[in-house]
Amino acid sequence: MDGMNDRNDMWAAVATLVTARMAAAVMSQADLVRASGLSDPLVRGIMCGNPRGEPRPVNLAKASTALGWSADSIARILEGGEPELVVSQPSDVDADVLRRLKALEQAVSAVMASAADREELRSETVASAMESLGLRLEEIERTLLAAQ
Repeated sequence: MDGMNDRNDMWAAVATLVTARMAAAVMSQADLVRASGLSDPLVRGIMCGNPRGEPRPVNLAKASTALGWSADSIARILEGGEPELVVSQPSDVDADVLRRLKALEQAVSAVMASAADREELRSETVASAMESLGLRLEEIERTLLAAQ
């Protein structure tokens, strides 16, 4: 019976750490399914600490990697260890996306300023639109940085 309790305890630890990592990464169950390529029931089982049977090591590695951990992290947790967060450098694609977002923000600022100068828009509308755009761009940038 101790073997079953040990297994349950280890999977409970996996569930706790996986759900905490998902919360930190603002990742839903559907996001983890997409990122890992695993089935919804398997991901749900990992998240709940109650997978059916014993998931294959390759599937645990896929889930670990999708969470931004080293491939062996879930296996390490099951052995009583801790996950290892993989810190990656921004990719060229991420840098390009951020560069384009900044350029877009500058272009919109120029258009809004021009429209305000021509009194086509009220200054309140311009300020509100700029604030909304700035908040959205910050949200996109945080999402991109969190995904790394």
